[in-house]
Amino acid sequence: MKNSQKRTCYDISLIHQDEFHDFCRNGNPSSFIRNRKMPLKDLLFTMINRRGITLSLELRNYMKTAHPGMEISKPGYLKQRMKLNPLAFYELYRHHNRNFYAEPGFSTFHG
Repeated sequence: MKNSQKRTCYDISLIHQDEFHDFCRNGNPSSFIRNRKMPLKDLLFTMINRRGITLSLELRNYMKTAHPGMEISKPGYLKQRMKLNPLAFYELYRHHNRNFYAEPGFSTFHG
């Protein structure tokens, strides 16, 4: 698709913004503050890029590429995931679609 890499960069830039981090905390100011093995951005990337294999294999493959020599346990990952605001993915979806439809020359079904 045209400009898909550019839109992906916009999505990644949203993940790195402090306002989005505050939104992901789900009202708890102490969530995602400490420097953990899997910070918020890594948690989001692993959840978005799931391939349908077991969680242990997903975590091992991700940590092997993103942070070689480091491992994270399944309970540690699940504990971090429980802190995440579920509406964070909805916000990512809305952000991506806004950028998609904002491109010039894009026509909708009725337009």
